[in-house]
Amino acid sequence: MKSGTRSWTFAISFILGGCVSLSNVQGPSELKLGPDEGIVIIGAPEGTKLVIHSGDLKDGKFHADGWLPDGIVGTAEGGYLVRKLRVAPAGRGYGLVSIVADKRYAANCGQRMAMFNVKPGEVTYLTDFSFPSSGSGSVGVRNSTDLPAASAYMKARFFGAAPEPKQGEITSVPQGRCQSGGGGTTYIPIYIPRGK
Repeated sequence: MKSGTRSWTFAISFILGGCVSLSNVQGPSELKLGPDEGIVIIGAPEGTKLVIHSGDLKDGKFHADGWLPDGIVGTAEGGYLVRKLRVAPAGRGYGLVSIVADKRYAANCGQRMAMFNVKPGEVTYLTDFSFPSSGSGSVGVRNSTDLPAASAYMKARFFGAAPEPKQGEITSVPQGRCQSGGGGTTYIPIYIPRGK
């Protein structure tokens, strides 16, 4: 790791108070979990960045924590993001607030997004994201589930040391915050359950 990258990582970790997970679980020794921790697996194309924040469900909408949220800022490696998270108490959870693939996608002002939680001591697989192009040249965000593929990835990556992943539950909820346009962000729903 270059010293500049190390410095930025340290600075971000310090500013965020160690609340945000900045790197994927790398080896079997990192699979050990505390009593209030779980591991989440999300599938996405190699290099896709995911931003997940802690927050509250208020009036049926997800409101991300402002300063110093718990969560994830990271990149899919080998087709998956594998991270530790703290178990959120009742009424709280984690929301997928943005995805960066060819461009940045985020839900805005009532558009649907994914909200989830982890279970203590468990490995939870959520979903796989893809970004298909339509005939008009626009790109959307799609999700599908493939628990056997996620399980095979975990066995290969961690030499059989990882607990068997369990299918997690995702709630499709409206984004409770509104952002002004600009900054190269495309505002679209980023989680719509299959069949909707």
